[in-house]
Amino acid sequence: MQAIVGAIQFVINKIAAFAQFILDIGLQVFVDLWEFITDAPVWVFEQLLDLILVILGGIAALPGFSSVSTAASWFGNIPSEMLNILGLIGLGYSLSIIGGALLIRFVLGLIPFIRVGG
Repeated sequence: MQAIVGAIQFVINKIAAFAQFILDIGLQVFVDLWEFITDAPVWVFEQLLDLILVILGGIAALPGFSSVSTAASWFGNIPSEMLNILGLIGLGYSLSIIGGALLIRFVLGLIPFIRVGG
């Protein structure tokens, strides 16, 4: 009799484990669906930025815009002594401060009812 009760409990435990497994799968489907829904706008934004990069790359390849692609090589033509002095006086640091201030000013200009400057 003890063996029959043990076998029935074994079968019931297996059925309960299978039911729990099915419930876990259902829950995981909803969790994954929620992650997909929340990631979709980020994916659309990333695709838009990739499209902008392709468009800008095509514009830079046009003959009239060839100077844009050679702008990075301008720093290679500056003598090393001058680059050293510019580094010692903190030109990069000061330009980053100025750029940050301009960025903050432009962002504040986009907010309605906030007046910055004249």
